[in-house]
Amino acid sequence: MDRNRRALLSYASGAAVLALLPHTSHAARSAPVQLASGLTAGSYQQFTAVIEVDGTLRLNPDGQKVTTKPIQVVADLEFDEKSLAVGPRARCVRHYTKAEAAIKIDRGGLTNKLRDELRTMCIEVGDESATMYSPLGPLTRDELELLKLPADPALWHALLPTKAVQAGDNWKLSDPTLAMLLGIEVVTTNEVTAKLVQMDDKIAQMELAGAVTGAIGGVSAEFDLKAKYSFDLAKKYIPWVALGIKEKRAIGHAQPGYEITSRVRIAAKPLRSSPHLADGFLAQFPLELKDGSTLLSHESTEGGFHLLHDRRWHVMADHRDATIMRMVDHGDLIAQCNISRLKNLAPDKRLSLDGFAQEVQTTLGKTLDHVLDTDQSTTDQGLRQLRIVAAGTVQEVPVQWTYYHLTDDEGRSAALVYTMDSRLVERFAELDRAMVSSLELRSRAIDSAAPATANTPEKKPDAPAEQAAKPAASTKK
Repeated sequence: MDRNRRALLSYASGAAVLALLPHTSHAARSAPVQLASGLTAGSYQQFTAVIEVDGTLRLNPDGQKVTTKPIQVVADLEFDEKSLAVGPRARCVRHYTKAEAAIKIDRGGLTNKLRDELRTMCIEVGDESATMYSPLGPLTRDELELLKLPADPALWHALLPTKAVQAGDNWKLSDPTLAMLLGIEVVTTNEVTAKLVQMDDKIAQMELAGAVTGAIGGVSAEFDLKAKYSFDLAKKYIPWVALGIKEKRAIGHAQPGYEITSRVRIAAKPLRSSPHLADGFLAQFPLELKDGSTLLSHESTEGGFHLLHDRRWHVMADHRDATIMRMVDHGDLIAQCNISRLKNLAPDKRLSLDGFAQEVQTTLGKTLDHVLDTDQSTTDQGLRQLRIVAAGTVQEVPVQWTYYHLTDDEGRSAALVYTMDSRLVERFAELDRAMVSSLELRSRAIDSAAPATANTPEKKPDAPAEQAAKPAASTKK
């Protein structure tokens, strides 16, 4: 369910049902007008968005048989926004008064909501990407996906023509603009054309339509896009956008595929100010994008731990016995991380570094070529850390494993194993160190009251060293 839910919340996709979009009629050509946003730094707006998604989720959990499940999502977002910078490199800060989604997968249902303590968000638009983060703390993956909005208002300036137009004129949207509007990494073909359909003294009515192909997470994505939107000539802003999208996305390394239809309606209105975005309140926080701003938070209730991770990591499974994460970068599966809680240890039963190294060598057996590094230290959270880096070969694939054994003062312990193709080590860039350093161990009801007499996982088949014996694939799909 976790995997389904994460993919489903990526509702930056879907399909156009033109009958649901506001109707405009074609009119005679008028004198050319420059449709330029009058939004300035310090301007306030209020937005309301409704996103409806339905279609089919495609799953391939065992790598062999593909199964399908019907999916439906209805999401509601309401937020006030203050512009910090305008134009192609726009920056803004938002306060969400409402952010929730009702999700139905097959016969099961769930909801996703933004935590109250993280309702302030920043968005920074670059040349090819728009980054959302909260100055109040790390988001979860579910929260990030909930807030991803097709045709996000931070990008609305790119919907307007760059030169003066009159009724009937067409213009093209750039590939990077479409990629950001659709929430994908790259556009490979772009047949989308925008058009000024009608204009009077007050309102210019526009529409765009066309097919787009691209990729995200290294898998193909196909879109049929239709939209209508208007421009207020007096106030110089876009008051609404109605968008319909049909999307077909292939199954990826960390997410299922789907064929879905989305209907997106976003309304905007100017504000004089917002009590949620007062200067005194915003002055308390660093609003600029910096190292660590984009980290995500993962709390494993059953696994009994919390950690922070790079956005390229995706949780594939999260159970009492093991949590499995995969790192996907531009379509390549770079590494897999298995996290297992171990039985509590008495102080006189703590594992030594030499003992841990011997355990790793025994587990890897003939697949081990040599041990590259060993070290012992204390993490930022005060955990005693043992670290072993080993190299070997599995089915003619060069593999590197990084093993961790963590113990706190109360005897709670965990093991982590990072597995990757040795040829991808440089791209991995030791991301394990930051993740492990952030890890905190929690007490669990199932933990034994009496300390364990041996360092063994709760279930032998799920021992991290055994899970790591198979290399993570690294081919791009």
